[in-house]
Amino acid sequence: MVQNIDSNSNADVISCRLSDTNPSGSTAYYYLIRDGSFYYSNSSNTTPDVFTINISPNNAPCISTTTSNATISGAVIYDVTTGQNLSLSPGDILYSVPYQITLFCQPNQSDNNNNWLYLQTINEATGTTNTQPIITVQSLSFSAYPQGCISTNSCNMIEAIMGVNSQAKNASGTTTSITFSFDFYK
Repeated sequence: MVQNIDSNSNADVISCRLSDTNPSGSTAYYYLIRDGSFYYSNSSNTTPDVFTINISPNNAPCISTTTSNATISGAVIYDVTTGQNLSLSPGDILYSVPYQITLFCQPNQSDNNNNWLYLQTINEATGTTNTQPIITVQSLSFSAYPQGCISTNSCNMIEAIMGVNSQAKNASGTTTSITFSFDFYK
């Protein structure tokens, strides 16, 4: 969040791991929330504008919520949507553009076509897709409850539970069972 514009025309911000780049080294992208709403340069756009930043230091932890812990040079961010710089104002919030995440199971040709759980991420700013195998899978179960219901209480959400059971040899050579469980709510 932008706290103020300092005397050198830089934006003093409270950063919770804001960075120029992602851990992979690729450019990090952000949405801007201004006056409580996502920023659109054109009211006919269906998605908010996407921005890059020049911040120092990168990845500052948000230990302090009352004082700035990073600076955005020149108090401007680059609007990838319009190709222009946009001046920041106190109260502006930068929100990391999310990734669409898909988990799926399929045979892995590199492992004699044994079934593997895969993680696919799609960068919503660039459309870049990254697919990684995670773990071999012996069984896969998926349960979806009717809209408005969950299995435990108030029937006010959609819940899908995916369980993945896999067996792998641990360091001592014995087989260990691993269970993953994911809950998705609408």
